[in-house]
Amino acid sequence: MTQEKQNSGAKTNIVIYLLLGLICLTPNLFYAFTGSTFADSLTKKAAYLFLSLIVFLIPFLFLKRKTAFTFSLLYVILSPLEIIHLMMYKDGVNSGFMLLLRQTNLSEALELTSSFAVYAIVWIFIIVVYIILLTKIRSNTPLFSSLQKRYFLIISSGTFVGLYLYTLSLGLINLTFKEAYRFSKEAYPQKFAKLYPLDIFIATKNAIKTRNEINRLSQNIANFRFNAKSGNPITDKEVYVLVIGETARYANFGINGYHRNTSPHLAKTSSLHSFHDVYTEANFTEGALPIMLTRATADNFEISRKEKSILEAFKECGFKTYWLSNQSFGNPFIGRITSESTGKYSTVKDYDSANNYDTYLLPNLDKVLSFNDRKQFIVIHSLGSHFRYNFRYPEEFRIFRPDFEGAFDYTAIKSSNKDKLINTYDNTMLFTDHFLSQIIEKLQKKSCISYMYYISDHGENLFDIGESVLHGGRIPTKYDAHIPLFIWTSKEFNSIFPEKILAIQNNLHKSITSSVSFHSLLDLANISVADMNFQKSIASLSLKSDSNRVMLNSNMETIVIR
Repeated sequence: MTQEKQNSGAKTNIVIYLLLGLICLTPNLFYAFTGSTFADSLTKKAAYLFLSLIVFLIPFLFLKRKTAFTFSLLYVILSPLEIIHLMMYKDGVNSGFMLLLRQTNLSEALELTSSFAVYAIVWIFIIVVYIILLTKIRSNTPLFSSLQKRYFLIISSGTFVGLYLYTLSLGLINLTFKEAYRFSKEAYPQKFAKLYPLDIFIATKNAIKTRNEINRLSQNIANFRFNAKSGNPITDKEVYVLVIGETARYANFGINGYHRNTSPHLAKTSSLHSFHDVYTEANFTEGALPIMLTRATADNFEISRKEKSILEAFKECGFKTYWLSNQSFGNPFIGRITSESTGKYSTVKDYDSANNYDTYLLPNLDKVLSFNDRKQFIVIHSLGSHFRYNFRYPEEFRIFRPDFEGAFDYTAIKSSNKDKLINTYDNTMLFTDHFLSQIIEKLQKKSCISYMYYISDHGENLFDIGESVLHGGRIPTKYDAHIPLFIWTSKEFNSIFPEKILAIQNNLHKSITSSVSFHSLLDLANISVADMNFQKSIASLSLKSDSNRVMLNSNMETIVIR
């Protein structure tokens, strides 16, 4: 009878351990089966859950069972953050979300909490159940024997090493060993950045680091002024919009002569001009954005850390400034300049989030346009054609097929899939055309003095030259350097600034770089700053054509592009 009781007690303990483990790993299960990252692969789901189990069991190597399960209560306490984020964005917690939480006030927090009130009650109930189950563990002894610990260490070490080798192999597909090693150093930790609850700690750490960097950068330039001045004062309403594209190639827009009709709406838009020979000054986003938004250049990048952005120049002239983003504010530079804005709106989604469409920004644009501001400067930071391309457009824009589906990984990026890759990419071009036309339509309805200035941060390689693919390589190609630049102006703008329209038409074929954006955006709005350089304005007949163009690569090396 005693033996039977012992066996029964052992079985009960096993059930308790399984229930406690299941409660702790509920967010991981939720992620595996509802998140967009593993939507296309049972193998990836299984691998993610196996890795989650290993991480969950590691404390049991060092702590006794009851102590370890008490420690694991942290899984349950933090679970609402992960599950709510999954429900909202189909992805795990990221640093942008943690930054947003830090900036959320009490009323906003209460509003969000009220919408998830039922889940909050369930969460409290689960914590109570977990604690009750915890009290049922009578013996606080090690969960694993010495032999079991040995086996676990072998399996877990093999898993971590295997995961690293897999990451390294992805880099070796298109890179040299040295470049692949550098890629793996950055990509390998990201495998754990999606693993609950590590993702919350990593996101929190990155958010704190970003916030501290933003504060430091802001303090350094707190007293900086452009001494910006408006030209002839305009009493009519002015709305100027800068749209920052992502990974868009000049060559793949139909309006620029591409063999596919990827820009049907823009092609029919009056007062739209496309510049034909514009190169980015950095083939990676972190370098490209400061060069567009400040007076920094590839050969004088430090200016971006010493001066404020174009938003401040507009503010000095009485404009309300707004930042609408489909990319998170995790970049310290973006965080700094958005802190200068009158208002900011972000989807706080991650790049890997499925169904993260730029058109989700349009309701925010409607909201800003409805404000009773006489002067507005609006920046829209789109996700455009960012990898994975198929996550950037809805089903009705799957015109060019076969295209990629689901969360395909870098192993699919090979020359044998070139046609499929291009089809998928060209679908993003179609959607960008739709997105930009929607913005123009909204501005037309306002019947005010306005422009839309669209420029991409950099382009993309699609196996145009050998095995060159994606962007950010040490030696840029013309495909990740040559970018689209469109300017649309309203009839009211054309009436007041005919000389600027004449200059735009005269400058369409000049060889220029993305650093013209700062000066052009101000000149188009009839604003000048101290040391204004009209040789870098598309709205000036003084615009200088560059025979040699300078560019930063991802190693922050300056390269001359001829």
